[in-house]
Amino acid sequence: MLSKRLQEIEKEFKRIKGMDYIKDTRNKLGSVDKTFEDLMDLSKYHNIHFMIKNSTINNFKIYKNLKNNQELKKLKSKYGYYDEYNKKSKIINCDIGANCSTDIGGRFLFKLKIDYEKEKIYLLIMDKYFNFIEQKIFWDFSDFKDKLTKKRKYLVYIKAWPKIINNKKYYKYYDIEFYELKPFNEIIKLIEEGLIRLNINMNNKNSDAHFEISSLNYLKMFNKIS
Repeated sequence: MLSKRLQEIEKEFKRIKGMDYIKDTRNKLGSVDKTFEDLMDLSKYHNIHFMIKNSTINNFKIYKNLKNNQELKKLKSKYGYYDEYNKKSKIINCDIGANCSTDIGGRFLFKLKIDYEKEKIYLLIMDKYFNFIEQKIFWDFSDFKDKLTKKRKYLVYIKAWPKIINNKKYYKYYDIEFYELKPFNEIIKLIEEGLIRLNINMNNKNSDAHFEISSLNYLKMFNKIS
């Protein structure tokens, strides 16, 4: 059964569904999402994530913990490698999973390690021969779960048909589905399977690390509400 807030969204969607093809309000890639946002104020719906089919989004950022930011910055100086276009600046640009090791500059291996007893997800660092080096950086289960629940407790999945009319983009929003976040132990399983991965992107301009999942696997984090 839908909660009161989800019922409000369903009512608003029926209004939008009853409209004809709606002209793209942004005229750029990914604007099927933005056009819908212009039709409906999504900002008031906290912990609900809206996903529009036919969006150009490839990966969804699902968790970012700034507590480890200083430790993450140390990674670049200790384990980074030189950019082929800039030999003066080290970088780390990789996706890291728990199901396999990721090569870092031909010298090190990174891997996620799940510790159920301590309830932590560690960034395991090894040399290229799989010898242990360190696992200082970690993410607590409790914090991960709390952030997910606050931002993505529910998923509203909206389907749209695109159409070109007089060389302009239009969309018809025709279907809506509601989902609820799965129990956290099932989210951890997705990390174990390598479907949720840690992305690290560090160079002389950026210093970012976050967990993400591809749009193709995103619905595996949720159960459909009937």
